[in-house]
Amino acid sequence: MTPPNLNPPPLKHLKNLREMVQDAIKYQKRSMDKTEVTLNELCNASDVDATVKARIFEYIQRHQANRCEMEHQHVESHRTYRSESEKECHGSCSEEENERL
Repeated sequence: MTPPNLNPPPLKHLKNLREMVQDAIKYQKRSMDKTEVTLNELCNASDVDATVKARIFEYIQRHQANRCEMEHQHVESHRTYRSESEKECHGSCSEEENERL
């Protein structure tokens, strides 16, 4: 009786890891989309104090900057764009930043 092979072949293991990473990226993107929608709804609500709206607007700006940074990292590592917004974001960089990417 031979023992079962507990270690998956390296190629299959790499494919599984790649799928897990892609799933995590998709989940993070969906989560970021939901967060942005919620922040925008709060910012546009009539019963929210102006000071709170200013803070929410700061969070939205930071959130969009984080999204842009994630997209730049993707472009940098894969030299491909996942979306039109990614392409636009990359296109808005200075020539110096584009050369770095």
